[in-house]
Amino acid sequence: MSKLLKIYHLGSAWSCLKMLLDYLSTREDDQIIHIIFSSAHKLNEQFINKKNTVIFSKNEHSCHVLSDVICDFIANKKINHVNVHTEHRELDIGFGIVINGIINKVSLENLQCHLYDHDWSDVENRAKISSVNTVSLHYAIDSEIKRVECWLKTPSILSSLPSSSLMRNLLWHRVFNVKWHFLAYGFSSDNALLSEIYEGWMPMLVSPTKKVSLKNTLLVGKLLNLSDKNINDLCKLKNKKELIWYATGTQFLDVKSWIHNLADKIEKNPEISSVDNVIVSSKSESVFEIITSNKIIILPSWISPDYVALCCPDLLPAIEKNNKWLDNAENSNGITLCRMSQGQFLPTENDFLIDSESVHQDEWVFYMNASMGDVLYCLATLKSWKNIYKGKVIFVAHSLYREIISRCSEVDVFWPLDDIEEYQPLIKLAKKNGKYKYLMKFDWADPDLHFQKGITELLNVDFIPDEQFLRLTTTQEERKKVDDFLKENKLNEQRTVLLHTSIGSPNKTWSQENWSALADKFSQNGWRVILIGSNNNKHAHKIMPSWNDPRFVSAIDYFTPIEMITLMNACDLLVATDSGPIALAGASTIAICGIYSIVSARSRLPFRHGKLGWNAMGIDTNCHFGHCARGWDNKQFQATSGLDETHFRPITTFDYWCPNNKSYSCMKNIDADSFWKGITSFLESDSYIPKGMRVENI
Repeated sequence: MSKLLKIYHLGSAWSCLKMLLDYLSTREDDQIIHIIFSSAHKLNEQFINKKNTVIFSKNEHSCHVLSDVICDFIANKKINHVNVHTEHRELDIGFGIVINGIINKVSLENLQCHLYDHDWSDVENRAKISSVNTVSLHYAIDSEIKRVECWLKTPSILSSLPSSSLMRNLLWHRVFNVKWHFLAYGFSSDNALLSEIYEGWMPMLVSPTKKVSLKNTLLVGKLLNLSDKNINDLCKLKNKKELIWYATGTQFLDVKSWIHNLADKIEKNPEISSVDNVIVSSKSESVFEIITSNKIIILPSWISPDYVALCCPDLLPAIEKNNKWLDNAENSNGITLCRMSQGQFLPTENDFLIDSESVHQDEWVFYMNASMGDVLYCLATLKSWKNIYKGKVIFVAHSLYREIISRCSEVDVFWPLDDIEEYQPLIKLAKKNGKYKYLMKFDWADPDLHFQKGITELLNVDFIPDEQFLRLTTTQEERKKVDDFLKENKLNEQRTVLLHTSIGSPNKTWSQENWSALADKFSQNGWRVILIGSNNNKHAHKIMPSWNDPRFVSAIDYFTPIEMITLMNACDLLVATDSGPIALAGASTIAICGIYSIVSARSRLPFRHGKLGWNAMGIDTNCHFGHCARGWDNKQFQATSGLDETHFRPITTFDYWCPNNKSYSCMKNIDADSFWKGITSFLESDSYIPKGMRVENI
């Protein structure tokens, strides 16, 4: 008998409702195993069938861990069919790691993906794409399909795709058996290509023709942690003529005071005093503790307007007509649905933020919107800061770096830049209290100033070399994965070199011809060559080239950055251009050889054992402009260079900066022979510390 595994990766209020209704349809079927991946506070586990359902918390389990668990389930339970329910944007943000794990266990034919919109911005994005001309559309589709096909060929279950793509999120049916669930279609009717692609999509909104039973309406409400009073209040709405919906913008609101003030304003404002009911959707953690007036119903933010329509079907026509529930009121069948704008009737949220002098007075916000290397150098300075200052460190950075930052003991909380709007009230409070640090300055590109020294100056702490090293914790499971990899590829028998051969910023990219020639030299001299890197980058143009040489072992897209630290400690040498892996090597003891172009080696090599460039060698290469990074955002340089404004910020991005007619001659000035000569000279010098003699930073 074939066994089915259903996986639910709960997301927004809109998709969460539809997924849980699907779960209820098979909840009592013991032949189906269910795995639910959810934020801990959203679900009431009393209403889960524990015989066939397992819940994992998003806050406690990464997609990598979930992938391993699901693969174990498939193997141990002899699963041969899998249904995955997730938002389509999640596949290339992180959940694709889980999908890639599944297709290593079951065939593509036995995997079905139910892909959902996150919110109404997805509908708007489809509308934008539908306006693209046919030629450009075909080109974009072909490009994204090639990326996905390449991703599927990766042998590792831990690989992920390069940065999120709107087009890619609409093409998953080309790879998987997909059922689309859209809030609305979003395509223009004359776009034949996209109309053909999306034939058979399913609406996410509750349909009047597909009634949900009262039992399941109550059950899904209970699953979503609603009280009997919440559900009863919503069911009574069917007799009301008007309803106003408002979603508060932050979880840090003192909702009790805000609601009290709102009730007072409603009573005193003749424009809305006749409104029968007001629903407030709140992100506050104390949402269930608040007692409201008869007019106001307060719901947690993970309850969608669509659930309200389940409780009171009279609202369905209005929801069908005014799907977005945005700013302007729509009247249908005597029911008014709208989101009140800040300036109309509402008390200002900022006046009711949780008092910064009590709850948040010891919180510092460090903001770093930069690449992985810059983030790692920042983390390496935090010990010096912690030795002087007290308080909780909140680190804001790209979501790709969550795992790296969470392994730094000096960081207490991570906030992803993707959700930065949600945290704006606390950022505003940190600024007011003088506890906000924007950790980036372009004048740090001075070739004589180390990046970490610039950060310590900004943090107002002394630069103490002995404290300037990177500490990131690793787990036993991660170390075992590396050990297994080394044994499987018989890499413990010879000297091993890690080559990071990425194609990315042209002012830091060495040619693939040179990399190939250098790899040949290592192989001919008895070294085992391991190719490292990841296609899951902050910038989509940064990719790893394909290698087909059987002499070389590919670890591209196989290890996470944290696992890479263990691999570095087990290998002899890392060779790269100025990039994230060299900064990451600061958490290891591996020997380093790097090429530096627009910035100098002395400003970017990591500190280890209190010494800049310990067990490392950097080769500086440049043109007559020298290490030119400092000129990109420098008005004086711009005035004296004779170059027009198209060469500088913001017209040219830093990745493509080159004052020498954009020739990038600095990266062409050194060939494989020259680099090999520098490497062998380093390996024969007293600066090189062999693997058996290396000691970790403490």
